[in-house]
Amino acid sequence: RDSARAQLVRVVLDSNRTFGTGNVPGGGMSITNGAVVTMTGGRVNHNTVQNGWGGGVRLLGASLTMDSVTIRGNRVLAGAGGG
Repeated sequence: RDSARAQLVRVVLDSNRTFGTGNVPGGGMSITNGAVVTMTGGRVNHNTVQNGWGGGVRLLGASLTMDSVTIRGNRVLAGAGGG
């Protein structure tokens, strides 16, 4: 089975917020299960996870390449990984 592939160009993921009772993934984006993502330009800023992982970017068992991307001000209120 082939992994999912995505190319993001000048994408803005800003001020998203996820809520849940536990283990909520990625306020900005969640990349898992062998996916291959390339992001050029854009930003991942000010995203929040209420209770889980990866305020800005959650990366688990996948590949992410970034060029000229700003990552700033992301947070996890209860859990792990604010970036």
